[in-house]
Amino acid sequence: MKLRTNTKEYIKREEKYLLDSIQDWYFDDYKLSHVENFENLSDKERLNILMSELRKHSDHEFNKRRFPNHQERLKDHLLGEPGCIDIPTRYHTILEDVANLHKVKVEDMPEKLQDTIIKNFHNRITYALLKLETKLN
Repeated sequence: MKLRTNTKEYIKREEKYLLDSIQDWYFDDYKLSHVENFENLSDKERLNILMSELRKHSDHEFNKRRFPNHQERLKDHLLGEPGCIDIPTRYHTILEDVANLHKVKVEDMPEKLQDTIIKNFHNRITYALLKLETKLN
């Protein structure tokens, strides 16, 4: 079984998944803050708030030395479950979300494919966020 991530239909579903995952609560200097009228903001504005928050917390000097690659820094921060985006960290939930994006059943995925999905999930999400940011800006 091969799951294609470069079809127009898949990319549309993935973008919707990411935009729906953005939450209106985010951390600002470790205090929970609320963006007023968040639901009325455009997708671009919501994504820019998200990316600003992710960069603020991932692009500090220590992380820049530890992860010179920007995508790796963002992925590392996403693994820490930031409050500004709701993406899964449990293996079964990751598999369910990916299966829904590809319109297949988890049970139909070979175990090797499941392992690959779990291993690459946060890389894929980070890549997709950066790509979506470029597209909307």
